[in-house]
Amino acid sequence: LRQLEEVVKVIKKAKIIDVYGTDNSANAAAELSGRMLHLGLTSRNYSDLFFQKVSAGHLGKMDVAIGFSISGETQAVIDSLAAAKQAGAVTVAVTGDQVSDLAQIADYIFITPTIHFSEISRWISSRISQMAFVDALCGAIMVSDPDRFDKMLIQSTKEFEQDMHRKDAESDRKHTRRTIRSIAPNGPFF
Repeated sequence: LRQLEEVVKVIKKAKIIDVYGTDNSANAAAELSGRMLHLGLTSRNYSDLFFQKVSAGHLGKMDVAIGFSISGETQAVIDSLAAAKQAGAVTVAVTGDQVSDLAQIADYIFITPTIHFSEISRWISSRISQMAFVDALCGAIMVSDPDRFDKMLIQSTKEFEQDMHRKDAESDRKHTRRTIRSIAPNGPFF
């Protein structure tokens, strides 16, 4: 729990938060990055493995890099986290194996255990444990400063609602124009 609190403090002060993951771990990485954006934190997530490593190399001492890999042996994530660490960023590993290569290079390690009975159930189980970590981390961030993060979530929700209302209005206008054209296709205004 103390480690989670430390990571929350580091994340709240971070200039940039990069989140890496490939294959099955890509979903949790993208989800965490998106939630951080909603909380008003500057977070980036790249699905392109080359961009992950390039981005990592441009991080600095005020930045955080978080790598997801259930095995802890996904080379692209290891390389990206290593590049981030070399650039001076604080590094966080989210893995199912505390002695993995990914865990060995991270400043903070969070274990997301996976119990599976077949290779198919491994994919499902790893997603569940990784998403539980995403929930726990985001919940800890929100609880650490409710006023700040409530404000950010309200703002994010308003922006989303404004976009939806704008799309609804545009859709209504297009529908109205189509209706008028179908009634009077050769009218003076068309």
